[in-house]
Amino acid sequence: MSELTAEDRALLDKMLKNPLLIPDSFRGWLQQFSTLNAMPEVSELLGFRTRRFRVATPVPTFELLDSTGIGNTPIDLATVGPLLTGLEDGTYAVFCGYYSKDGTANGRGSGIYYDGASPFFGDTVVIEGQMMTIDVHTLTGNPTAGHEIRLKYYNLSGNRTSYCGMRWLAAVRVS
Repeated sequence: MSELTAEDRALLDKMLKNPLLIPDSFRGWLQQFSTLNAMPEVSELLGFRTRRFRVATPVPTFELLDSTGIGNTPIDLATVGPLLTGLEDGTYAVFCGYYSKDGTANGRGSGIYYDGASPFFGDTVVIEGQMMTIDVHTLTGNPTAGHEIRLKYYNLSGNRTSYCGMRWLAAVRVS
């Protein structure tokens, strides 16, 4: 294949700057070529499905964490979640967090539930502020519908209330 001449290069530059100048015959050939030689779907790329970053729908509203979540009995708030479902077997790096306000409730926190089992307790906060938890967990024995990861909340003080909002959850399969 030979190099483009200066004249050819100038014509190519002109067409790339204004695609309406590209001949119809070339556009027709390009359309036919791209139809017959379709690019693979992103899900067909090696490793894409196993390394996907999954993000749950965030729960922005502030909701009451009252005395029903006393001790190591995490509860759902009025709006359940955040929640990830349909996960395949594998090891996941899990990231989650929320913002807690009303600094009167000493010892509130969150727990990450894996397939409904006892949670990994990620944090306990004494004052208001943003909390973030990171955990690595292996999910095995894939149920028919896939695995589930859910964030729940608890209140160690028992007789005080607080509010949790801007709740979020994400996971990436690492193996």
